[in-house]
Amino acid sequence: MSEESTLFVLYGSATGNAEHIAKDLAARPNTLFDKVLCFELDQFKRKCQPTWEKETITKHAVLIVTSTTGNGDAPENASRFVRYIKRSQTVDEKPFRHVAYAVLGLGDTNYDQFCQCAKVIDKKLLELGGTRIRPLTCADEATGLEEVVEPWTERILDEIAVACRGSSCNIEEGNEESKEAIEENEVGQPLILENGARELTFSDGVATVRALLGLENKSQPIWIPDAKCLPSLTASRSCELFVPKEESTDFSCSDSFTTTSSSGLHYTMKHPFESSPLKARYLTNTSTKAAEEATCLLESTETKMFSDESLLKASRVIASQFSLSPEDDFCTQEQRDRNGKRVIELSLALPDDYTLEYAPGDSLGLLVENTPETVQFVLDMLQKNHGIHSNQQVSIDEGRAVTVEEVARRHFDLCSPVKSKRILFGLSQFATDEAERVALQFLSSKTTEGDEIFKSFIDEQRLNVVDLLREFPSTQGVSMQGLFGMLPALPPRYYSVSSSPLKNSTTVTIAFSVVDYITPSLKICGRERGLRRIGGVATRFLETICSPLLCSSDKFPSDEISLKIFPKPTAEFRMPKTLSTPLILIGPGTGIAPFMGFLAHRRALTQLSEGHATLAAQTVVEGMWRGGYDVMEKDLSIHSTHDLLDSVPRERKNHVGSVDLFFGCRHADHDWLYRKEMEDLLDEKILSALHTAFSRDGPNKVYVQDKFFEGENSERLLTLITEQNASIYVCGDGNAMARDVKNAIVKLLRQKMGVEDASSYLEAMKKQNRFVLDIWS
Repeated sequence: MSEESTLFVLYGSATGNAEHIAKDLAARPNTLFDKVLCFELDQFKRKCQPTWEKETITKHAVLIVTSTTGNGDAPENASRFVRYIKRSQTVDEKPFRHVAYAVLGLGDTNYDQFCQCAKVIDKKLLELGGTRIRPLTCADEATGLEEVVEPWTERILDEIAVACRGSSCNIEEGNEESKEAIEENEVGQPLILENGARELTFSDGVATVRALLGLENKSQPIWIPDAKCLPSLTASRSCELFVPKEESTDFSCSDSFTTTSSSGLHYTMKHPFESSPLKARYLTNTSTKAAEEATCLLESTETKMFSDESLLKASRVIASQFSLSPEDDFCTQEQRDRNGKRVIELSLALPDDYTLEYAPGDSLGLLVENTPETVQFVLDMLQKNHGIHSNQQVSIDEGRAVTVEEVARRHFDLCSPVKSKRILFGLSQFATDEAERVALQFLSSKTTEGDEIFKSFIDEQRLNVVDLLREFPSTQGVSMQGLFGMLPALPPRYYSVSSSPLKNSTTVTIAFSVVDYITPSLKICGRERGLRRIGGVATRFLETICSPLLCSSDKFPSDEISLKIFPKPTAEFRMPKTLSTPLILIGPGTGIAPFMGFLAHRRALTQLSEGHATLAAQTVVEGMWRGGYDVMEKDLSIHSTHDLLDSVPRERKNHVGSVDLFFGCRHADHDWLYRKEMEDLLDEKILSALHTAFSRDGPNKVYVQDKFFEGENSERLLTLITEQNASIYVCGDGNAMARDVKNAIVKLLRQKMGVEDASSYLEAMKKQNRFVLDIWS
């Protein structure tokens, strides 16, 4: 065909997974399309739509990879696209009538709205005239994305090419040319290493793989996997030394800030607010001795208090005070468990001009940096092997110029455990040592033994890319483009808001567990390769910088440290619009955080006297409200203070629904988070009932769902749910808890109705937003 063929690969991504998959797909060598373009979904109007509207002999090829955030929301960089395809007037235009498409959704089955964003896009594109070339494909993060993603990416280019260009395109030729070269005489053949006068020596990585394979004789080789068992090798992003270009005067793609609120979203992931920590405290019964010692070290620093070097030393001081090692004879197992369970509440400053809005139920995004030691390792490696200095400018995906240090520090993920085998295969291409090259290819292979050893050595030991470069040192000659091109973007971290803007409009509060644990034992030839201490990139950093606040030091230089934050609003996890609705809140562990915001908000609303309500109403009308009271124009037309007063529920005027809170943790005396606050709320009648479950304090483990059936609880809950239309909110770790809670509620409902009716009733509650989840894996 004479027309130029273009493949559009579009993505909606919140944490970077969908973006990485899309860019990896777009970068694959192919002879099927003349050009491949990869953009965020929200850039479709300028970069895609003019082409899609053109009628051609064949269809335009469009592949979409998108995740789902919250409980069915579109990612921030896909929200405009989703709003566009949902508009009723868009249907008549049939804007996708010349498009053939396929959608890959990333989601988590712990959420009821599994892959909801992908489902909406897939359905709407068909309604808007698009030609669906294959059914929607959904990958589940709860069970592992790669099981679904890899087969889809392997086949989809061929399928979209056939759909758009017909059977005349040479698929076989394209496949052959896209395969990465492995020399023919090596496939399926053992690697023969020279064994001369000196004894063979192996790097740590190779030695570990050999030992796990049971290769005791050094002359025994690791078998090279067949090419069909190896991943494809592609670069998901470009990172090249910067070449200045003429400045563009095209402002049509400038970032716009849109939201469902009337004032607009001023801060986003791309445009965060630089906040300062104001207060911090341990919510667990954790000693502040480590914080005190870390603070002393930070205060004695001759340079900046929060320099990379001082933070690294302070972090080590904290770790030394909280022993986790099973080899520490002076620390009991129970104390090690408590050392590893540290939860911090952190208060952060908000802009003085009220431009960062939030409401209870929202999350706060935090932009993080790679650890100083990993950044320095990569910078030293690039300078030593390629003469690239940290202050040289580079361009990512032909974007604006940034320094190499900024790229290593903020753009690519150096610290997360390696999940993608493509990274190992990519590093194997740069290994100058044959044994390392083969070991890395073996680890990246889709073979039974390769999978098993990948799990025990790479996955369970939580190795990141810098760990791999150390384990297989001959790969340290990897080029800058080769390294950064295979790595995913450094994703933001999200934390549930635990405060209410009604209580304090100048700060926002979050609560988080400090990620700190030991990997399983892995003994190789009598040497311990496991028991590695792993710390969270974000939470370990936050604990360290908050040390002066944790120990109530008055020497906290807030001007030296800033945290880049942005709001992540939710459409689903919202309090009912009236206080008369009974609430059942289920939040074990840090899942309690958003409910503390709910309860603080509820307390503020119920305690509004006539005078206070007037002031609050006036504040809203004057436009100084910080997103707290969910007033939508379609629900309430506010023309005056009097109108708002009629909408504000007051204890003396309206009935206030009951609130039952279910909280669980391991030990009542250690990780009962917000204990005093809960007891105060109970005394003030804000809480109607408090149910606690402590899984390690008795002979039998007790969890929050077990409390549903204790004493008169089941009868009370059934009345609240089936007669008073209570709303149920669940928040916490979704690996097992959310599913167990849902099953327990169905079991509870079965006491009043049949099995099928109970399940149907719960499904109806979900559709009515009376059963809402906010969970994480």
